[in-house]
Amino acid sequence: MKKLLLITILGVLSFNLQADSPLTSTDFYKVYEEYEIVNTAIAAKGKISNEIMLYLSDKAYPIDVKVAAINALGWNYNGQNNYQSYLEFIEMRLGSTKNEASFAKRVDADELLCLAYLKAMDNYFDVKEAKQLSELAILKSRRAQYSYTFRLIDALIGAQSSMESNWCKMYKMTQSVKDNISLNYDFPQEAEAIVFKYMDLYRKECK
Repeated sequence: MKKLLLITILGVLSFNLQADSPLTSTDFYKVYEEYEIVNTAIAAKGKISNEIMLYLSDKAYPIDVKVAAINALGWNYNGQNNYQSYLEFIEMRLGSTKNEASFAKRVDADELLCLAYLKAMDNYFDVKEAKQLSELAILKSRRAQYSYTFRLIDALIGAQSSMESNWCKMYKMTQSVKDNISLNYDFPQEAEAIVFKYMDLYRKECK
């Protein structure tokens, strides 16, 4: 009985440690609840829908609302499959697969960032490919390179990858975005405050 209790306690502690991270503890979607698509994502209970995917691929909508919808979809300790669903949606739209050269050329920067963020939220234990996608998204256009939203999502994914090794590096990744005055500020202060309320906890690790 004691052994079973110990295993249960260790399991809960492990879950809490993993759930307390840059990707899982920054619920900035709460600032966007006036947007119908974000409420749709909240109601979806973690499963991406055609309506959400159409929104993510529509160039008429702002990137910060798109990532807020993904943020609202949330995460699951056991993993999700939203990245694959959206990837197949884009492949069908473009008429080419991810492995074809034409895919990388034709896919939109917003779609790449959304793929990256979905990939990271689907499996926050392994964000290597997600980071590669977010970096590629930033390189797709000048708008993306100077977008605060693009840079912040990329930094959150990068910070997640340093979760188990370097907490000071985690802090610096996101803080460098906040300190970069050359970026176009396309992310509301209220949402930024939610992100940095968590990330600022790691400031002391740099002393």
